[in-house]
Amino acid sequence: NIVVSLLSTLFVVGHELGTLLLGIGLARGRVVPLWAAAAVVLGMLLHPVGFGLDIRLVDILGFALLVTGCVVAARAVLTTPNDAWDLPPEQRRQKGRTVI
Repeated sequence: NIVVSLLSTLFVVGHELGTLLLGIGLARGRVVPLWAAAAVVLGMLLHPVGFGLDIRLVDILGFALLVTGCVVAARAVLTTPNDAWDLPPEQRRQKGRTVI
């Protein structure tokens, strides 16, 4: 069925890209150690390789890395105080004065 194939392909592409963006965002935001963000990215890259080559050990290693990185990210989220979630107001200069 063409609809099921299309939707499955969209799911897989979205799943892969979304998780890669999560890892990149964790690294750029410095909210977790760099090794944890790299584990998320590397784990997501190893998954299609292990699946495509039918090497179960590579697939398991990829998911182990992914879970490890996500556990560190979840811990960072759970230990962040409620007051630390909002960003401070952006300050910009307008005609020689600071506007908040």
